[in-house]
Amino acid sequence: MYIALTTDNPILKSRNREKVISEIKKITSNFQEYLRSLKLSGMFNCTQKKGEKGSPLAVLKIFDKVYQEKTLEASLFDLTQKGHLHEWGDTFNAPNNYWKNPSNVEKAIYHSLTEENPELASSDRKEVIDAIKKMSGRLQDHLHSIGLYGLMISAFKKGEQDSPLAVLKIFNKVYQEKTQEASLFDKTQKIYLKTVKKNRIEISE
Repeated sequence: MYIALTTDNPILKSRNREKVISEIKKITSNFQEYLRSLKLSGMFNCTQKKGEKGSPLAVLKIFDKVYQEKTLEASLFDLTQKGHLHEWGDTFNAPNNYWKNPSNVEKAIYHSLTEENPELASSDRKEVIDAIKKMSGRLQDHLHSIGLYGLMISAFKKGEQDSPLAVLKIFNKVYQEKTQEASLFDKTQKIYLKTVKKNRIEISE
């Protein structure tokens, strides 16, 4: 599979990590059709884990394993690297069973939000809440735009699907674990996130 992909697209053999990632993002926008053109559609459907049938993620993980062996580079999915791919997808959607693992949900939400809005990674409570306040007007649209739509539909139970509030509750959980601070929804604090109806939030100061 690695040989077929790199033969058809030599850029994927590059030792320039950014070029490889950029090229993968281009081909995964229509990955199944691309693999079919290379007569690799069987590989697309023969994945290693139950529930990942037909998943671009499973195929890319196979490619990534060989890429690491050949280049001695960090995984293309290593989020600590400046350039990286997201397991939950950049131009593809993660398989539904990916969202059954709570740690995957937490990782995707915290990373996506803090990557797009670095202030959210702060340990300063006011700075974090101010950053959320800036997003709150069109929060649902913002979450969709940073690649969380699939998660918001697949990771939450009925009644919480596509809910910005559900996303912020997960973000808050990780925020507390990382900072050991009080919940962003804690009403005993000077400023806190206040829920309005079911899917909306506002800032109480």
